[in-house]
Amino acid sequence: MKAVLYDRHGDVDELYVGDVPTPEPASGEAVIRIRACALNGFDPMMLGGTTGLRVPLPMTPCGDAAGEVTGFGPGTDAAAWEVGDRVMIDPVIEGRGMLGEKAPGAAAEYLAVPLENLVRIPEGVSFEQAAALPVAYGTALRMIEERARVQPGETVLVLGATGGVGSCCVQLCKRIGARVIATGGSARKQECLRALGADHVLPSRSTEMVRQVREIAGRPRYGDPDAGGVDVVINYIGGATWAASLKVLRYQGRMVTCGATAGYDPPTDIRYIWSFEQTIIGSDGWSREGLTRLLDMVAAGELEPAIHAVRPIGRIRAAMRELTARGYHFRGRTDDMFNSGGENIYPKEVEDLLLSHPDVLDVAVVPVPHAVKGAVPAAVVRVVSESAVTAEALKRYTLERGPAYAHPRRIVLVEEMPLTGVGKVDRAAILEVLGRAGVGAE
Repeated sequence: MKAVLYDRHGDVDELYVGDVPTPEPASGEAVIRIRACALNGFDPMMLGGTTGLRVPLPMTPCGDAAGEVTGFGPGTDAAAWEVGDRVMIDPVIEGRGMLGEKAPGAAAEYLAVPLENLVRIPEGVSFEQAAALPVAYGTALRMIEERARVQPGETVLVLGATGGVGSCCVQLCKRIGARVIATGGSARKQECLRALGADHVLPSRSTEMVRQVREIAGRPRYGDPDAGGVDVVINYIGGATWAASLKVLRYQGRMVTCGATAGYDPPTDIRYIWSFEQTIIGSDGWSREGLTRLLDMVAAGELEPAIHAVRPIGRIRAAMRELTARGYHFRGRTDDMFNSGGENIYPKEVEDLLLSHPDVLDVAVVPVPHAVKGAVPAAVVRVVSESAVTAEALKRYTLERGPAYAHPRRIVLVEEMPLTGVGKVDRAAILEVLGRAGVGAE
């Protein structure tokens, strides 16, 4: 049979479609003809080898999948199932691990899985809808209903809400009757969040997030749960958002997390946790019952999975590139800080400032030589395709919102960031782009 494979860690060019043996089911297993599989955020991390997990190679990506039963292993008691049944696969296999992480994933024609990992797809739910649910929507359901226990009328802040988990969190909170403040990157993504029902949408990279949320939800007051602040923060980002989240959470509010995409060891301020009696809640994974509930919601028209695109399996490289087109990791920077005319410049701070512009998708800031100051910051920027923003307008944007000495003296707009791997931008390539534009000759 055909399957997507990678034999070594690297970028999307390592992916290929090859021939592998059709799986033979063991007793207690069924063979599923895969009709749809879904990419999640962990797929490029597995491919890139950035998680620290030991991945058995060759590996087939994709944990989420849906398809049809085509047969059973010898001696299997399959009284509850028939050949032709439409099923969604719970991707955590006991004794094997997660599909696409420790066990071969679902980007293949067939997959053998235990009967207990099958979840029946009700009428009215497509294979694509079912395949979009387990990892992202299952995780979100557990966070919102079982762990955070969001209630009608509460105000919920969902950070980085344009991914699979965040999109579902927005939808579930609105289904419950909560007010939702969501953050998103580009103008297009922010519009998607409004379409999902978010009441307020803010730029995800805004340096003024605390002020903006307080303007909407009010300022938290010690000892007064009704004074202001959000009731719940959904934060699977970590990094710089962690301490900021504590500052917008009301007295006795709660923050729930299921990950740390921007850093698992963030600066914090525990004064807010004890003085405002805040509750920090962890949430991990999903339940089989939750997956069934999600399918029932979709069948009833109460939930519509947010699917970015449907691609044929032969376009797996392009699909993975679409998934990783946001949130680059800068490779090649040897020193985050540099001196410019006696002032210390921190490139990441300048990048974050530019990323707060609603039209900016990606930024890389580097020092370039300057005859008087020694070095000045310059930026390579990618904006949304429909944007009319100019480099000069972005320079003014940084001047209005940050110190004058730190604004990029030159900004070069590009259609694509020069990548050296999955989610990685190379310093040498950035300097080459700037050099071609005549930057660095001052």
